[in-house]
Amino acid sequence: MRINISPIIRSIIDSVFQRSSSGKDALRVGDKLVGRVLEIKNNGKALIDFGKFRALAKVQFPITEGDVINVKVLEKGMPLRLGLNNSGQEISPQAKKILSLIEFPSKNTLENLQSEIKKVLDQNQGIVKSRVISQEVKNIIARVAAHFEPMLIGKSISELSSQLKAYVENSGIFFEKKIENALIKIFEANEKISTRRLSQFPEIKNILNQDLKPNILMLKDFFDRKELILKAFGLKNLEAIRNTVERLLSEVVAQQDDTIARQGKPESVQVLTYVLPGEEGNQKAKLKVYYSKKKRGKSEEGFRISLLLVMDKIGQIRTDFFLMDKDLNITFFVNDSRIKEYVDYNSEKVVRSLSNHFKNLVLNVIVSKKEIEKFEIEDLGVVSSGLVDLKV
Repeated sequence: MRINISPIIRSIIDSVFQRSSSGKDALRVGDKLVGRVLEIKNNGKALIDFGKFRALAKVQFPITEGDVINVKVLEKGMPLRLGLNNSGQEISPQAKKILSLIEFPSKNTLENLQSEIKKVLDQNQGIVKSRVISQEVKNIIARVAAHFEPMLIGKSISELSSQLKAYVENSGIFFEKKIENALIKIFEANEKISTRRLSQFPEIKNILNQDLKPNILMLKDFFDRKELILKAFGLKNLEAIRNTVERLLSEVVAQQDDTIARQGKPESVQVLTYVLPGEEGNQKAKLKVYYSKKKRGKSEEGFRISLLLVMDKIGQIRTDFFLMDKDLNITFFVNDSRIKEYVDYNSEKVVRSLSNHFKNLVLNVIVSKKEIEKFEIEDLGVVSSGLVDLKV
């Protein structure tokens, strides 16, 4: 089976010119919100994603992580007071879908994808030896699997940084923008060119091969053809991986829509948080990337990323990186003084391993649980702790 990518190319061109931003209205008394409980904090407060914003909320009824709740605005001000709607009221699938995906991909989607892809590529029971499925489709599945290959701390710095760079840049969120830039260059050199020929240009081919979104689109198209692939997968396995692929695609699109909507905001920086793939069932790292809305590459703006790791023995560690030209500032935020002493003791090794890449390198270690906790909620339009009161 061969996949015709011409419709994808056409949809790419259409999307370049058709995308538009959409604003988010301010809250009013009586407004209804749908929220997802992301985390229950040690102090009893809950981190809840309401789509338009996140909040640390004092909740006066039992909830658990993952719950989807239906609330309405009772009172504006400090604190913002929200009330739980009728507990028997059904939350529509459409309402659930409007929840903004602050993190990408969601933890469940990432874990399911890693598990399902592993089954599909199993040397004994998977599709590797199947004659029903073409080599082209096998290559697509292999590329998706490679995109979500676990990031292991034990890798060399150059190997890990290369994998991390590819993971972020090829996440699918910037797919249309990359295609747009490639098309501009192609049309500048070739004023008259057919859509069919566009797919043959190396610039376009590279993007289609490397970026997550076109590969997911082609997989979805493939898995929609039940009759052809039931022989290779079986109904149960087919439904599991197809549902996961569809979920991943919807999360890519949701991130793109949210990014477009935030372009009209006055902030000079947009922030995206990526859940980093670890070994199966062990997802414990997130990367926050700050994208300047001004001209990229201007040295006076600098570049910033923030990494949150959850270690088995020492708990959470947050690391902020700020790069200005060839000067790098690294700040570790740790939970207690013992961890600070350990990082301080090994800091010279870190500096030595990076010194050849930067003109100046500064490393700081600070004990601050507050800064670690802020990783989840800062820069995301979040109402600060204590400013939301949820009642029955």
